[in-house]
Amino acid sequence: MYIFIAAMLLAGSLFSFGCRAAENPQSQAKLAQQLNETREYWKIKIKNTVQFVVGNGIWQPGKMYKSGNDWLGLVCDGSICTLSPATLDAQKESWQGHYDEKPTNGQHLLFKQASPGKPVAWFRTTGAQPWLKQGSVPTYYAGGIYKQMPDKIGTMEFFIEMPDGKKAMLVPMLVRKSLLEQLAHNKENAQISYGAILLQLRTPEKRQLLPGVFGICTGEVTQNYLLWAGDLDGDGKPDFLVSYIDADGPVHLFLSGAAKRGQLVGFSGVFNSPPFGGECDGGPPSYLN
Repeated sequence: MYIFIAAMLLAGSLFSFGCRAAENPQSQAKLAQQLNETREYWKIKIKNTVQFVVGNGIWQPGKMYKSGNDWLGLVCDGSICTLSPATLDAQKESWQGHYDEKPTNGQHLLFKQASPGKPVAWFRTTGAQPWLKQGSVPTYYAGGIYKQMPDKIGTMEFFIEMPDGKKAMLVPMLVRKSLLEQLAHNKENAQISYGAILLQLRTPEKRQLLPGVFGICTGEVTQNYLLWAGDLDGDGKPDFLVSYIDADGPVHLFLSGAAKRGQLVGFSGVFNSPPFGGECDGGPPSYLN
C-alpha cells in the first residue's frame, strides 16, 4: 500500500471540462446536477447515518450526546488501525464566540480509549450498522509521513494503492464563479458570489465529485484534508474520512458500501467541528472569482 500527496492545489481541469460540456446540453445538465449536489451537500438525505466525532476535549452545541460506553475509537499505531472500546463523558458547558451577545448552551466531550494509539475518530455503536464492531480495520492511509509523486508536485492529489493492486485518487478541483453562473438552473435568481473548491474521487473506471466544499473561510485547502482511508465497512473497497474544516466546518464520512448506482462511495455521515470564534478576513481569493 502506498499513499502519495503533493503540495498545492490542482486548478482548472474541471473548469475546462465544464466549457466542453457546455457544447452538449445533456453533459451540461449532468454537470450542473453534480455541482449543485456537491455544493449543497446539507440537502442530501443520508440513509443509515453513521454518528461519529472527530477530536477530543471539544465543545458541541445543544445536548445531543450522552455519557456512556457505546463508542468505538478508530485508533491507529502507525499504519495499523483498530476499532477499540471507548467511553464518552459528556458534560454541560456553555461557549461564547467573540461576536456573540450571549453564551450558547452545549456540551464538553471527553473520550477515553481502551487501547494505546492515535485516535482518528470516535464512532457510536448504538443503532449502528453490523459492520461497526471491535477489531482491526484494513487501512491505506492514517496520516503522518507521506511521499510525493514526482509527476504530481504542485498538486494536492492523494494516490491510494490497495493490497489487491487497485488504485484510487483524490483530486481537489477549482470551479470558477463564471462556470457556476453558466450552469445555474435559474440564471436570473442565481446568487453566486464566488467559485468553489471541490474534491473528486477517481478510479481507472469512474470519477465522482464528493459532497462538500473546501475553503469556505480562507479559500485554501490544507494538506491534511484526508484524515483516513481504508475499508471501514468491510466490503473490500476504500472508504474515506475527509476534513473540510477551514477555521470551522465539517468532516465527511464516505463509505463504498453506501454508494448508489454510478457512484464509488456514498455520503454516510457528517461531524461539524467546534465553532470558530473569530471571522474570515479578506474575503475569497481572486482565483475563486
